[in-house]
Amino acid sequence: MNLLIIHKTQFGYHNNAYKLCQYLHNRIDITYLCFDGREKIDMEGITIKYIPANIPKIFRASLFMLASLWTVFFWRGGIMIYYFPGCEWYKKVIPHKKMLLDVRTLSVTEDEYFNKKQDIKLKEAAEKFDFVTFLSEGMRNKIGFPHKNSAIVPLGADMISDLRKNYYPIKLLYVGTLGNRHLEKTLEGLMLFVKKHPDIPIQYHIVGNAEVKQKQQELLLHEYVKKHNMDGFVKFYGKIPNRDLKPFFDMCNFGVSFVPITSFYNNQPVTKTFEYAMSGLYVLGTATAENAKVINPDNGIIIRDSAESFYETLVWLVDNYNQISYDKITSSLIQYRWETIENKIMLPILENLFF
Repeated sequence: MNLLIIHKTQFGYHNNAYKLCQYLHNRIDITYLCFDGREKIDMEGITIKYIPANIPKIFRASLFMLASLWTVFFWRGGIMIYYFPGCEWYKKVIPHKKMLLDVRTLSVTEDEYFNKKQDIKLKEAAEKFDFVTFLSEGMRNKIGFPHKNSAIVPLGADMISDLRKNYYPIKLLYVGTLGNRHLEKTLEGLMLFVKKHPDIPIQYHIVGNAEVKQKQQELLLHEYVKKHNMDGFVKFYGKIPNRDLKPFFDMCNFGVSFVPITSFYNNQPVTKTFEYAMSGLYVLGTATAENAKVINPDNGIIIRDSAESFYETLVWLVDNYNQISYDKITSSLIQYRWETIENKIMLPILENLFF
């Protein structure tokens, strides 16, 4: 069984695609075509074909499309494409080849009009493909895609830390982007908690950065911490590769899954919600539709996207930490392990469609 994966993101830097390769390469011969430009990550059993990215941006998209079309034209086997604008040209140019499109995200900018336009384009592109997989039911329903030629392949996670946790004192961990997440509300809530409960020890470890166009938002977080003298209990670490996150998951016992409650984030599952829980971190997750599906009293608590709610939750944790069970947390989302998702859901889809 031969599978060609086309992804603009370099191999090893998109977790979903990496996990598919990790857990299915013993069942399927996988070739992964992508841009280069970063430190190369290899995996035994995976053939990686790189398209140069160190060329002027105006030519980059055209080069990628032409090179990948050439590969598709002569390919014998299944073809799986991770969505990017313009990907429908594969089916327009080579309509007789059977192809699967995987959709991992809808448009999540703060411009609602822009999001609607992009989602319409995504649906129009998806309709060209033989089969489409979506990350969540909410995403599929939002763009109104028919169920007949599609399926849900949910977000997964692996255990990052196997260190058994105690839940006092509170050691918070946030891992993710610092742009467009309004993380300042967590800092404001934490500051309120420290002012009212100065004798209770607490730490907040923040891993991640913001994209270049959102860098000002990241700087404002640093300035807030400095202005309020929070350096003693709030630490920023910048962007850390996923493979190097274990020390942070070992160190902390509560995971902050803070996503603004908006129409564009509501149907987008949050990777770290799953990774926190599988590593025994009790999850503080905002009340998006997708968080509400997987966070329950056994593994976490649903909060509002406000400073007041974050403060109230910290108070609740101090009063109830002894009721939190490490075993209940780690077993709560066992069906979302990557190995299970790839072998029980993704593999049958690929076999039925291509092989």
